[in-house]
Amino acid sequence: MHAIIFRGCNGLGTMFEKLVANSDEIGCFDTVEILHIFGCPDWVGVGSNAKFDMLPNLKDILFLDFRNISCILDIALPLGLKFSRLQYIRICRCSELTYLISLGTKILALENLLAVFVNHCEQVEELFKFDQNSGLDSVFPNLKSITLRGCPRLRFLSELNIAFPHLEEVVVEDCPLLKKLPLTHQNVGTIKEIRGERKWWDALEWENDDIKNLYTPLCLY
Repeated sequence: MHAIIFRGCNGLGTMFEKLVANSDEIGCFDTVEILHIFGCPDWVGVGSNAKFDMLPNLKDILFLDFRNISCILDIALPLGLKFSRLQYIRICRCSELTYLISLGTKILALENLLAVFVNHCEQVEELFKFDQNSGLDSVFPNLKSITLRGCPRLRFLSELNIAFPHLEEVVVEDCPLLKKLPLTHQNVGTIKEIRGERKWWDALEWENDDIKNLYTPLCLY
């Protein structure tokens, strides 16, 4: 089995609860690389956590119209997911999402993450909410693309200074409160394109004008 796709399923939380409770007997699903969840309105979370990663080779997750999750850890923690091979995160119309990832300490392995896409999540305020003990220097060493659309409350990618050394593309649409991008002199050689509205670009805050001038030619309105 290469992919697991749930579409409008009732009882998803109950099913996950049973999987976790019987995880020692069931084992992990090591052939699954794709997890897509569409709808599934009755998800209320899982009461206990798996003892090991039940999807150790997961590469692609997509949550669409998936209510009752405030961040993707609401799914990851119960199933023991470490995301050690995860490459793509796509979150669309998840009305209660506040953070994409929120951690007190670094318990996930996100070294292989390549792209993040967040679309019309009206409550999201910050993508990556970490504290000072999260191992920030190596959280996203290979992230290349960030796409953000229709997130009117989004204020930060992260309040902390996270490095994105291989970032190539940033797309921002209808995110008027996002005033800063994680762009420094370090990224000049990697960034290929920035896309967003002219009004948004003009309102961005920069460390200094030199950095802004370096990136202005790369912005497409």
